[in-house]
Amino acid sequence: MLLIIGLYVRLSVVESPLFRQALEKGVEREQVPLLQVLRKPRAVLLACAAGIGPFAMTALIGSHSVAYAKGLGYDLPDIMRAHLLISLTGLIGIPLFSALSDRIGRRRVLLIGAAGAVLFAFPMYALLGMRTVPAMIAALVIAQVFQNLMYAPLAPMLSEMFGTRVRYTGVSLGYQMASLLGAGFTPMIAAAMVAGSGGSSLPLSCIIVAAVGISIVSVLLISETRGRDLGE
Repeated sequence: MLLIIGLYVRLSVVESPLFRQALEKGVEREQVPLLQVLRKPRAVLLACAAGIGPFAMTALIGSHSVAYAKGLGYDLPDIMRAHLLISLTGLIGIPLFSALSDRIGRRRVLLIGAAGAVLFAFPMYALLGMRTVPAMIAALVIAQVFQNLMYAPLAPMLSEMFGTRVRYTGVSLGYQMASLLGAGFTPMIAAAMVAGSGGSSLPLSCIIVAAVGISIVSVLLISETRGRDLGE
């Protein structure tokens, strides 16, 4: 049912005004947009790298934290209540930080979140290791705030990185690659590293630092996109 609804919504979406204007001006539609994107892959590689940090944090804060917290002795109902607060944090934080990126720039908001995530990577698991419910909630909610700071400006930034004829393809490829590399394998890698280190949280903090570090480097290589003329 959800597939049918999603297909209906997708087929009902009209082309963007910029794309229609390009067609009216006689600009030919790219027959295989993927080939055009891959001819100059720098943009899509940077888009992918920029998203690895926030997606890795999503995997660690979301799915992996449930198993990790249970292993520390937390009760499942307490973990689920903490995750409810994480969801509420995202419900407020993503629109708020998206609007903030409209005012001060995509790169600045994302880099603020990235810097906070790196600095909080080790205190986060130290708080979880205290084995008290307030400490667990504080750890996960604060981490979620930093994740939201990185994630909120990602969609508009990626959209502003690609030209009109290949925007959908470029954004989709960069976003999905980031999701696969950042979140797809992270829970499995994290679980294996924790098991291999005898239950130490150090590998988890290192995963955050490494993934967010990739995002920081890529964002520094991307020029500010806020206010860019999407018709160019």
